Amino acid sequence: MPPPPKPARRWWRGVGWGVLALLALVLAALVVVDSGMGHRFIADRIGALRPANGLRYRVARIDGSVFGRMQLTGVTISDPEGVVLAVPNATLDWVPLAWLGNRLDIRALDIPVARLAKLPHLHPTPRTGPILPGFDIHVGRLRVDRLIVAPRVTGTERAGSLIGRGDVRRGRALIDLAARVAGADRLRLLLDAEPDRDRFDIDLHARSAATGVLTRMAALTKPLAIDIDGKGRWTDWRGRATMLVGANNAADLTLGNRAGRYTLAGTLTPQAVTTNKLARLGAPHIIVNGSATFANRRLEGAITLHAPALAIETTGGIDLAQSMYRNVRLTARLLQPSVLVPDMKGRAIELRLLLDGGFDTALFDYRLAAEQLAFGTTGFDQARAAGRGHLSRLPMTVPITL
Repeated sequence: MPPPPKPARRWWRGVGWGVLALLALVLAALVVVDSGMGHRFIADRIGALRPANGLRYRVARIDGSVFGRMQLTGVTISDPEGVVLAVPNATLDWVPLAWLGNRLDIRALDIPVARLAKLPHLHPTPRTGPILPGFDIHVGRLRVDRLIVAPRVTGTERAGSLIGRGDVRRGRALIDLAARVAGADRLRLLLDAEPDRDRFDIDLHARSAATGVLTRMAALTKPLAIDIDGKGRWTDWRGRATMLVGANNAADLTLGNRAGRYTLAGTLTPQAVTTNKLARLGAPHIIVNGSATFANRRLEGAITLHAPALAIETTGGIDLAQSMYRNVRLTARLLQPSVLVPDMKGRAIELRLLLDGGFDTALFDYRLAAEQLAFGTTGFDQARAAGRGHLSRLPMTVPITL
């Protein structure tokens, strides 16, 4: 009489059938997702997104395969005041499985025609996401053959184009972008940094008319010109950055990179951009000196700003992946009080401030001191004020002990 089957064999057979059933379910789900019904479901989910900043997204139709090359029809991005960007047709070729490796991999995004109807107006939000994402990004090709800029942006309808590529991953940062708007804007940007190959190159050349897109985005009313370039490699690179607003020099900085430590020194002239109180405090110009490292999406370093009326020293870090201040310490000394308030006088007026935590909720701790402080004929000797709390939406409570 043959022996009965071993329980272990029955157990493994059951597991095998379970795995096969699970694979069948996954395959069936993939087939459904890449069907017309699945495409409609994805488009509906995109349209149902409701980010707090007020932007809304719409895709009228998806053809092709969502797991590779697809055609998108009727794509729009809108704010509460109407359509911001309209793309009648676009072709997207991507590798969705790369997301399993924490990587957004887009082989190509080709757009024959796009219309920029206006610049977006966003709702203020109590929370913000990371400034830089915590995943790698590869874009093999981004191309807009014809970019139509509406009169609401530049005052008259203009046509332009855009082409670029990007690769941001561990060990390399590459951004290569060229854009133009006829009669208004020209932009050329190249950043190629790869320490393992001792490569570092950055070139930025931007020109924008008084009614150009870049000028409007910068909230300026005069023509804008920005240039950044230099020579060298990752272990030793030197360059220069300049910015002209109209005929006025707003920035003139020398730049450097020595094996990942970035430096800048030079002058800023805020009066070229604005005439507010900040410009008066920075007159005739601000002398700048700074150095920092940037690794793992975190900026760490120190910078000093010095003008006849005001001196500022700042140290600490900013985590762009987590949107957080990391032990940022600021010391500001008011050297000419009357520039801030006409009838204000004082001596040894100094503010010390600590910020630590999320951009919207960080702990703040401040100490304000003055050996002498007066407004007209009324004043104080050895004045001290202090307080601590957390950043929040306005109106914000600021505790003070005087």
